[in-house]
Amino acid sequence: MTDYARDDTPSQRLSRFYFWLDERKYTEMLELLELDSIWHRQGKILKGRAQILEALQSRPESKKVRHIITNAFWDASSSGTCTAFAYQTVYLQAPGEPGLPATPTYASKISAIKADMRHSERGWRIAELSSAVAMNLVP
Repeated sequence: MTDYARDDTPSQRLSRFYFWLDERKYTEMLELLELDSIWHRQGKILKGRAQILEALQSRPESKKVRHIITNAFWDASSSGTCTAFAYQTVYLQAPGEPGLPATPTYASKISAIKADMRHSERGWRIAELSSAVAMNLVP
């Protein structure tokens, strides 16, 4: 297990989550989730790390995605839980035809992210993650 103690804030964990997602480093990404995490992703409710991993492994290898996380902050409660919020701009690069370069990169949407988190001896972990489109950038 990776030690993130030096930057263990909910905002950092959220940024790490999307970075590992973009890099397709699912093992590292899953470490940031509770075992029973719920992820509301692309109209589906994924429950637990196994279901989340199964969905991620179906992502097309040729499609490049980058999630840029901004305006992150969090509100803590007294019970070792918090809710983190951020904006996410999603950039896509669709694959080109075989032998041709990929299509240009474009920003597709801005979403508002909400992550309910729990703190334990392992640090902050995402218990439930959801996002709502705030702006569609593609006509």
